[in-house]
Amino acid sequence: MKQYSKPLVSIRCKEVLTLLSAASLCCAHNVEAANTDATNLAELNDICELIKTADSPAPKLTITPIDDTTITRIEQINITLADPEWTSTFPTDKIKEETDAPAAEKGEKCKEIWLKWQKLAHDTKTKESRPNQLLIPPDKLMSAQGRAAAAAVAVLAEHAAEIKAAFTESYPQTAQELTQQFKKAMQQAAYNTANPTTTPATKCDAPGTTNRQTACSLPNVGKALWQAAICLCAKGNSGGAPTQEHCGAAVAPQPANWNAPTLKTAYAAIDTACAKAKAVEPTPQAVLGVLQRFLARNKTLGTVAGVGIYMGTQRNQLDCQAAANIACIDLRKATAFTETGAAIDIEWEVKIHEAANKLQEAQRADEAAKAANTQLRAIKKQAEAIYTTLATTKLATSPMPVATKKPETLSTKEKTVPSEEKCNSAKDAEECKTKTGCTYDKPKTKCTLSEEGKQKEAEEESQVGK
Repeated sequence: MKQYSKPLVSIRCKEVLTLLSAASLCCAHNVEAANTDATNLAELNDICELIKTADSPAPKLTITPIDDTTITRIEQINITLADPEWTSTFPTDKIKEETDAPAAEKGEKCKEIWLKWQKLAHDTKTKESRPNQLLIPPDKLMSAQGRAAAAAVAVLAEHAAEIKAAFTESYPQTAQELTQQFKKAMQQAAYNTANPTTTPATKCDAPGTTNRQTACSLPNVGKALWQAAICLCAKGNSGGAPTQEHCGAAVAPQPANWNAPTLKTAYAAIDTACAKAKAVEPTPQAVLGVLQRFLARNKTLGTVAGVGIYMGTQRNQLDCQAAANIACIDLRKATAFTETGAAIDIEWEVKIHEAANKLQEAQRADEAAKAANTQLRAIKKQAEAIYTTLATTKLATSPMPVATKKPETLSTKEKTVPSEEKCNSAKDAEECKTKTGCTYDKPKTKCTLSEEGKQKEAEEESQVGK
């Protein structure tokens, strides 16, 4: 028994391998047969998702607006700390019309700025409009602390204006504009027109060719996704090759020839299938994800005649001619293996990237606006804190100077002895007698300083000068 064990096992292994090989061939044949009618369904589904996105209502993109209320508040605090003599030139009882602005003759920009300052001055005239309802008197505004506070808030106001200006310059387009640009780019990718009709037989713009080989190679097949779909799914007309249905019996257009009118009519079957597809989420990641998934389905082929890169189904032909079991799009001209010139763009690929960029721009603008608003709120808090601190802080007073008594002079000290002028002021002899140190000079008929008075005056001047 033992001596026959090895040969028996060997024979049985060979039998098993033979059976497995036969089963493998059988299974392979069955899979090929089952997939003959659906070899390009995955490619068609990717195309349909992109076409359905082009047909769907435009997404509601949103960009957070810059908080102008916060900027206005910063500007209001700025003007309340300005020189009160300057702010008093703006009327606070009534807002002047544009035609009444005194800066009107200096140009529109100057007038615009003056009207803005006027409104700020008007809106901040009451304490209810001030931070914490605190008014700051003019003397405090003009103090050293007041001028320092004004300078600090002016810098903050300028920074706030720069933040808004930088955002506006970097993101000039509105969410609505980006939405429409996304929609048109997707329609261009799908139909080779930014304004397709709603009728399947007329919604596409076809470049028009003379045969399947030309229509399904670049640049023609790169014009629009709908033409790529026809190349992947079309059967031969009137029994012509290919006779297979590569996208199922329901999606098997049979263009009589490959000119523009025939291709437009043939699209109706594709349109019916794509109407059932799901639209791609309107985010750059999702849109580019479907495109990349579709492009990843490309395949390579090598024959004695050369090499090829294609999408769909091939049978040893480098191009996508009308032949048995061939339903593909020829991508060679978009690769390093192009036979003529340099590689060219696939137009629907370019348009889909353009559409995704519009979505990305909206995302970035929204993120930038939120970041800018966070900065503006922080600046407003700083400005309010500076204002409140100035309003509630007592002004620093300098120490009282020490008085130093200067020596009195004859010009400032009241003299204790009569002067010549005092004596001369007497009107007559009687009045002269009443003035101490004076004597009446009869020859001159006037009251003059006596010798005794002159002596006392000299002594007094001598004492003051010491």
